[in-house]
Amino acid sequence: MNVNLLKTAALLILVCLHHFLFPQNSEQYTFSCVNFEEKVSFFELDSYGNIYTVDQKNCLTKFNLQGELIFTYSNQVNGSISSIDVQNPQKIMIFYKDAAIIQFLNEQLAPITEPISLFKLNYFNISLVAFSNANTISLFDFSNLKLITLDLFLKEKSQFQILNSSLQPTKLISFGNNKLLLQDPKEGFLFFDSFGTLEKEIALQIPNDFQIFDSKIFFVQDSTIKEYNFEKLELLQIPFSEISKNIPQFITVKKSGPFLIGLDSLGKMFIGTKNF
Repeated sequence: MNVNLLKTAALLILVCLHHFLFPQNSEQYTFSCVNFEEKVSFFELDSYGNIYTVDQKNCLTKFNLQGELIFTYSNQVNGSISSIDVQNPQKIMIFYKDAAIIQFLNEQLAPITEPISLFKLNYFNISLVAFSNANTISLFDFSNLKLITLDLFLKEKSQFQILNSSLQPTKLISFGNNKLLLQDPKEGFLFFDSFGTLEKEIALQIPNDFQIFDSKIFFVQDSTIKEYNFEKLELLQIPFSEISKNIPQFITVKKSGPFLIGLDSLGKMFIGTKNF
């Protein structure tokens, strides 16, 4: 067969495949802004698809995937909310870094325990916390570069000394079978097993927030949505222009089933519905 004919046929197949994956005549997603007056600082998703936002007034708000407000929680006495952990939607953990206080809430965002003071437990330099399905609380001591695990009774189970002195992590997550992930925007990711032992490191630099699920890290970078499989070491990516003609310039995007939830630089949150 003629070589030029083979090349032409191969090019036609690639063009057809591109149009099949990314239809050019219709948008893949339609985005709508959530009707919420406050500027959102960050958000998380639970396993049911509920959205939890923390706004600039330090109010925690729970939305459904239709953008409808369900519950709110606020406690100005403890100061700023540093992080929320919604791995267990029935036992949501709020962390107030400056006050060194952990508070647990139920599905209705009502307190179910007394506030836990880390100062009273003799932990004075904790910058990050995470809660696992095994009812263990993990702490990161930024001064001593230690990863500490507490049991249900707040007794220390383990400590792991991190040797990288330049590490300045901004997020600690429990995932999978009670494993832990520690992320530094410049250094990358450190993966720990359920015993708190370092398994591996991945030098993946992500400037903003991200989502982790099914051995994948989902994030936004350079107007592109990226999905990195840290088991297969594969990176998939798709430009904003291939998702929607009028997609906002998101700094964070997370997904729940066929939905995309994005946050722009103005603190506005959008929900993208897939066009089937």
